[in-house]
Amino acid sequence: MDTGLLSILITIAQTILGLPEIVALVPAGISLFVGKKIVHDKRLVSRIKESEGYSSKAYRCSEGKLTIGYGRNLEGKGISNKEANRLLSNDLQEIKTSLVRIGWYKKLNVARKDVIIEMTYQLGLSGVSKFRMMIESIIAGNFTLAAEEMLDSKWARQTPLRAKRLSLQMKRGLYIK
Repeated sequence: MDTGLLSILITIAQTILGLPEIVALVPAGISLFVGKKIVHDKRLVSRIKESEGYSSKAYRCSEGKLTIGYGRNLEGKGISNKEANRLLSNDLQEIKTSLVRIGWYKKLNVARKDVIIEMTYQLGLSGVSKFRMMIESIIAGNFTLAAEEMLDSKWARQTPLRAKRLSLQMKRGLYIK
């Protein structure tokens, strides 16, 4: 059967009959479009994963290329904007999940919470935890001093525009353009 015709039949079955599991009936070795998504043969994906192996951290492959995941060549292909947005979204969710366990963070308004989230994204939770005087000032409700402590740091010297914007946002409790 023509893969184009098979794709049309599967799309009809999925949309009209509500049968998403019909994709499992696709013969081995065929990739086809279903709606706007391409569906690959599960055996093909499984073989590639087995051959490439998985690495959550970047490494140099046998050709010396920076690689990640299941053999993704970061130097040659990089990542798409959609992939970058997905990574950012995942990272922010992890950060928020970590921060909601911290008492002083929970008491902040949204604009100030976002300051801590952005700092954590850049510096990591361990990096932000080194801002002891800032944290003490936040706990005391002295956001002016917390903002000053943010600016009195190596972080502020390395990323001055970001630090100034975030310190002002911390001080005022409002978003700054």
